[in-house]
Parts: sequence; C-alpha cells; structure tokens
Amino acid sequence: AALANLAMTTEQINAAKDAFIRTKSLYEAGVVSKAQYDQAELAASEKPLDTIAKSVEQARLAYRQAVDALDNTLVTAPIQGTVTSVDVKEGQIALNSQPAIVIMDLDTMIVKISVTEGIVNNLFVGQPVELKIDSADIEMKAEISSIGNSIEPLTNLYNVEISITNNGLLKAGMFAQVKINTDVRENRLSVPGNAVLEKNGLSIVYVEVDGIAYEKNVSTGLDTGGRVEILSGLEEGQRIIVKGQNYISDGSIVKVVRGE
Repeated sequence: AALANLAMTTEQINAAKDAFIRTKSLYEAGVVSKAQYDQAELAASEKPLDTIAKSVEQARLAYRQAVDALDNTLVTAPIQGTVTSVDVKEGQIALNSQPAIVIMDLDTMIVKISVTEGIVNNLFVGQPVELKIDSADIEMKAEISSIGNSIEPLTNLYNVEISITNNGLLKAGMFAQVKINTDVRENRLSVPGNAVLEKNGLSIVYVEVDGIAYEKNVSTGLDTGGRVEILSGLEEGQRIIVKGQNYISDGSIVKVVRGE
C-alpha cells in the first residue's frame, strides 16, 4: 500500500510540476496572481514524497521483522495425537475464534452418554459397562471415567463419560450402544416383564398347574424392562404363563405350548 501511494503521489507531483512551469510563465507575463503562483509552487513541492518514502521504509522494516519472526516461530501442540482437521489456508487471515488445526488423541477415546437423575446416583467412576459399536463391528468392556455433577439445563440429564482404548478401528463421531447394570441383584426370583399384569390395583401373575391357570398376587421389585423381580407370591419352579395371559382368568383351562 505504501509503494502504491508513493507511485501515485509521484505522478501527482510530476503533473503539478508541469502545471507550475505553465503558471510561472503566466505569472511573469502578469496573467495570474501571486497567490496562484504560490499555490502552484506548493503543489509541485517534493516534501510529500519524502514523507511517503519514510513510510515505505518503515513498511519494509516491519515486513522484514515479520518474516524473521515467522522463520523463528515454532508452533507446538498442547497434546500428543493425530491431526484430524486443518481449517486454515496460506494467505488466509487467522481468527482467534476459529481453531487452525484440530488434534485428537485417538488412542484413548470417550463415549458420551446422558442419564436421568433416577440413574445417576447408581453410577460410580470405575463402574464396568458393556459397549457395542455396530459401525466397527466391535463389542467391548470399559469403565465409567467421569460423571457430571450438575444437570444439563437443555436436556435435564446428567453427562457421563466412558473411556475406551482404540484398537485402530474406532473413529470420532461413531455411535455406541451402552449397557450399564445400575442395580445388580443376584439369586433373586424374576419373571418376564410381560407376565406381570395389573388387576384392581394389584400385580398378578398366572401360573399353570395341570392345564389350569391360577391367578397369583405378587409383590414386585426391580423392573429392568425385560424382567421383573418377584419379592413374594411365587415359588421357584412354578410354570409362568407368558402367552395369552391377557385373555384368561383364574381357573381357565390352558394348553401348554412352551413352558418357562
């Protein structure tokens, strides 16, 4: 810009010098006034060129300093990892709000999930989980590495992170199915969830004895969605009706197709 300004000013002064020569001749002939003569002489002065020349020299010095600084600049990454994205190009103005390079640690990856307040207090750091990643055809075991202490206002859920070791097949952004046992109870009696019916505000289960359906009132415990814990009302070894139970009543004759 300084060089362009210097060239333009030089052209203007050269034109002003030509105009001054003509004005001087007219002044000596008494055609123009002294004020017009002085104005033409001032316009033809080379003082502006001196000022612009100094600006050019300052710009050159600043450029050399910038080049030296660039040559001596070493950009280091704060972490060890793999470059996954380069978002700047040569000649582009870099912005503080935009990362120039994205680096990820792909050796250890994080699976992020969100859970409700009813589940979060049953979780702990180091708790085992099971993962299934269909896109990479991987099933693995891992552990919870972080549990959020505050609820996310937009989702009303708590963030949970699971650390996994990458075997080289996992990519950032893949989806995973996560299985966490939040309440494990061993040696407990349970039945399929669809076997438990509601009747008059009570939980009932139909059992089969010699082709007859008998209605049993039960007390239930943990419900996993797939199975329901039975606290009382049934005994181990009883045959539970899990098909057609919505269409029978106490004392109905039933045909056993498959026992459970």
